[in-house]
This record gives sequence, C-alpha cells and structure tokens, in this order.
Amino acid sequence: MKKTALLWLLLNSIAACGSDAASVHVSWSLMSGGNAIDCPHNSTVVVSGSRNGFMTGIPAKITLPCTAGSGTLDVVSAHWSIRLELFDESGALLWTIPEDATTDLVDGQVAELDPVQIVYLGKLSLSWTFMSGSAPTTCAAQGVAKLRFITFRKVNDTQIPTIDDFECAPMMGTTQQLDEGNVTLELDLLDSAGNTMFQRAVAKATKIVPDQTTDLGSFEFDF
Repeated sequence: MKKTALLWLLLNSIAACGSDAASVHVSWSLMSGGNAIDCPHNSTVVVSGSRNGFMTGIPAKITLPCTAGSGTLDVVSAHWSIRLELFDESGALLWTIPEDATTDLVDGQVAELDPVQIVYLGKLSLSWTFMSGSAPTTCAAQGVAKLRFITFRKVNDTQIPTIDDFECAPMMGTTQQLDEGNVTLELDLLDSAGNTMFQRAVAKATKIVPDQTTDLGSFEFDF
C-alpha cells in the first residue's frame, strides 16, 4: 500500500507539473545586407514550442502573418524550446531559426524573447566567355544581345523559376535577391529579338547563402 500511495503521489506530481498557464512573446524583422526589408507576399511566421522534462515533446504552435512582426505563444509552466520558421504563400519553408531559443516559465509568467532577425536572401554572381574555334569572340560578333540566367527552386515537386536577364557585353552579372536554399541553374543566350539561340542546363546544384553573394565562376560558350 505504501508503494502504491507513493507511486500515486509521484504520478500526480508529474501530471500537475507544468499545468499552469504562461506565455512566450516573440518579435521578428526581416533583414538583408543590414537593412530591414518587407515580408514576402502573404508569408507567415510559425512560432512553435516543445516542452522538455518529464512530459517531453508536448507541442504548442501559432501561425501568424509575417507582417504582424510579433506574436504570443500560450503555453504552460515548464522548460520550453521555441522555434521560429518563415513560410511563403505556397507553404514552402524559406527560413528556420538556426538555434531554438530556450526558456523556463512559471505560472502566470510572460517571457519576452530577444528580437529575432530573419536573414534568408542571398545572390549569385557569374561571368561568361565566348570562343569560336580556339579564339575568343564577342557578343556582337555572335549576335548575342543578352544572357538569361534562370534559377529553379523545387517547391512541392514543382520547379519554380526566377529569371535574370543580363546584357551580354559586360560578360558578367549578379542576380536579384534569391531565397535561401538549393537551386538548379539554366543559362540561355538571346538575340536582339529575344529568341533563344543557345540553352545550357547546369548539372550541379547551387546553394543560396543568406546575406552573401556566391560566385559561380565563369561559363564558356563555344560557337
């Protein structure tokens, strides 16, 4: 009987632990190159928490418009790990916090976490050369007006393209800001009427690194 009573007390103590209401307030801003930027159209921020200790893995989650800039997650008193994630309007994950925030909450407490800076955009740069036989040649000599650089990002089994058109003559270019993550590449050469003269898929995948311009090196075209 004593063992049964002690077990009953222990189980009730565990059940009662963390049963009191508390909350976590978090704020965020989107940054690029040290400057604040707007949220992507119809994007959302998901604030989620998992409770540690005796009762592991008990989740809490709230989904908010990115433009809200802050939100409050209602939880119970316990030790919590808090995660932030940014999703675009299609539901594709754009960014997740590099390391979960942790906090210990007691009954009635509202914990204010440090403001979170969301940095998820980066760029790619490249250059190109033209060869005719074994000799260098120019854009004008080959009738090339522009180089079209296409990055493909996979979202739910669909390849979503982003297009950058560069004037050919400078023989180099830097893309617009692109979402963090892995992409595949395609380079097209266009004439002055916008017709595709040459199309080249780049086999290797490339990763967009937040707040960095990744140099892809030089691409050679033979005529």
